[in-house]
Parts: sequence; structure tokens; C-alpha cells
Amino acid sequence: MITKRIIPCLDVKDGRVVKGVNFQGLSDVSSPVELGRYYSESGADELVFYDITASAEGRALFTDILTEVARTIFIPLTVGGGINSIDDFDRVLKCGADKVSVNSGAIRNPGLISEAAKKYGDQCVVLSISPILILCLLENFIYALQKYIHFLVGTDGHPVVIPYLFFAEMAYQYAPVFELFV
Repeated sequence: MITKRIIPCLDVKDGRVVKGVNFQGLSDVSSPVELGRYYSESGADELVFYDITASAEGRALFTDILTEVARTIFIPLTVGGGINSIDDFDRVLKCGADKVSVNSGAIRNPGLISEAAKKYGDQCVVLSISPILILCLLENFIYALQKYIHFLVGTDGHPVVIPYLFFAEMAYQYAPVFELFV
């Protein structure tokens, strides 16, 4: 029997948890430490922590906040944002993360997935894909073209559009066992 798991995802910007739609119209919600503690104490099975502007801003993830969150919670912690190298994996895992989620870094370097899996184990690698649905206007009707579902990744401030199933299959060739976060 499949068990349902509760896995809250904290989108963090400028050290604060934010909420919005497609990363637009963001509003401040809470401290990641306080919210992480709340979810841990409320019975969440795992916590996901994404520094949502690290890649677009070309900087490393906020490790001071991550370290504090990791010290506060007692559930598995998956962390992503600004992960572009094995050194980034190492830094985040040393801060207390159990798994590392990579998105833009895997597009720039698909070999990063297998390199990280070999060094830290498959259980530590999460490929994150944020799909968007491309809508097509044809004869005054809007059709959702499922085979054209893509995801956008901010790379140096410029979005890259790649068919997400193609990318997931390509990534799987580099490291056949990893977790996929959509």
C-alpha cells in the first residue's frame, strides 16, 4: 500500500519564506527557521528548502539560514538553489541537508547528477523540474499541448525552455537512480 507523505516546500528569498504563483507576486510569509520547526513538530515527513533566487542571481545558497533550519528540525531536509558543482553539494550537505536538489546546474552540466550520485550516493540527489503548460490558441480554442510541456530555468537571468520529459530522460541516463521533484 502506498503511504501518503506530507512534504512542505519552503520557497526562500532574501532569507524569508515567500509565497506567490509561478514565482510572481511574492509576499512574505515567515522565517524559514520558525516555519521549519512548525512543520517538523506538526508531523511533516520531510522538508524541502529552496533558495528560489540563488541561481538567477548567480550566487550560492544562504548556508547560515540552512544550518539553523537543519539544527531546528528532526525530519529529512532536501535543499536546492544555486547548486552548480560538487562543491555546492558538499557545502549544503555539511550544513545538515540530507538531500540536494539541482535544477539549473544540471542543465549547464548534466554530468553533475552522476558525479554527485557517485560521491554521495543516489539517495542524496534530487532533480528538480518546474513544468509549465504551454497553451495553444487554435481556431479560437485553447488547447493544452501536453507533449509540449516545458520548464523554465533562470540561467544568468535568461529563461531556458527545454521539454521536461526529454531532460528527465537525459538526466536518468547519467544517473539511473535519483529522486525527481516536479
